[in-house]
Amino acid sequence: MLDENSKYISNLISAAKSGNFKIYIQIISLYMPNVYGLIFRILNSEEAANKVAQEVFDFGWRNIAQVRMNSSLLVWFQGIAITTILSMYRNDQIAEEKHETTLVLSQFDRLLRDLSFAERLLLILRDMQKYSFEEIHDLLPELDVEEIQQNIYDSRKRISEALKR
Repeated sequence: MLDENSKYISNLISAAKSGNFKIYIQIISLYMPNVYGLIFRILNSEEAANKVAQEVFDFGWRNIAQVRMNSSLLVWFQGIAITTILSMYRNDQIAEEKHETTLVLSQFDRLLRDLSFAERLLLILRDMQKYSFEEIHDLLPELDVEEIQQNIYDSRKRISEALKR
């Protein structure tokens, strides 16, 4: 895990803020696995995940000056990813996909893939990204907190039951 408070990361961010694109590519190489993993888990599609990851890192480059030196760059990229996914999904630029992938998946990941986009998104935000119910509601204001809680409970229960079989 990267120590984002390290002088190394701070130096990379500073250099990228001054317009050094080669340094930004180094930043991408450090954060791509975590950001892409989040995107892929939510979207369930390599093609869509590649498209969103490209959007995320393009947006990141255009807005690198906005990064605060005392905040987590990983959280910043993940926030961009989630916002991009929601925007693209709401505008029908990405669709629910249930096709096979070439990746080897754990039993949990296979069960996660079987959830709908909305169920998968809520479960990942809460259980993997550790968002509070209120933070999820802020991202998805069309759902009230009780609906979010119930959806997550139902998804956890379905996965738990499937794991017991």
